[in-house]
Amino acid sequence: MKALVTGGEAPSSIPSCAYSYIVACDSGYDTARRLGLKPDDVVGDLDSSAFRDELVSLGIRPCSHDKDESDTELGLRLLGGDEWDLIGGGGGRLDHLACLMGLFTRYRAPRRWYTSTDVLMPLEGSLELELPTDTDISVFTFSGSCHVDAASLKWPLRHFLLDGSSLSLSNRTVDERFSISCDGRAWIRLPLAAAWHLA
Repeated sequence: MKALVTGGEAPSSIPSCAYSYIVACDSGYDTARRLGLKPDDVVGDLDSSAFRDELVSLGIRPCSHDKDESDTELGLRLLGGDEWDLIGGGGGRLDHLACLMGLFTRYRAPRRWYTSTDVLMPLEGSLELELPTDTDISVFTFSGSCHVDAASLKWPLRHFLLDGSSLSLSNRTVDERFSISCDGRAWIRLPLAAAWHLA
């Protein structure tokens, strides 16, 4: 499993995972340090890291600020299409968030996306989770449309259409075993505390 640590709002802690390769994007280096993660590579123009001088002294060469790719995209290229987790990237500038979500249509989506308050997971096909009863859950899509089925919710979803104008917001689980299926690509949002219950 690989990890990409980027700027934006990030969690104060994440479930333990033995990442085989970690890439930090600009101020993602600051987040990685705070979380006790040791990046194997650091990319970006380093315009937002508080440790720019340290990184330069370690031999990291900042790329140009005037470039076509975001720092996150530069990091994604290093991951090589393998399964990965995204740490950070929440909140902040809306254009940065829109750009990040757009990358998920061109590159493999993360297995888990950890922000300061949420954990997001892509949903394709079916998924079964064990979560505490009454866990808050939202289901949505970044692009396109799909139908979702999930019975064990306070407001069950039965062939529910997700698209740009329709999403399932702040639903709640009613059993510890939760199953959901989708005929396209959707995203599940859970509170960050639920991350420690995910396999």
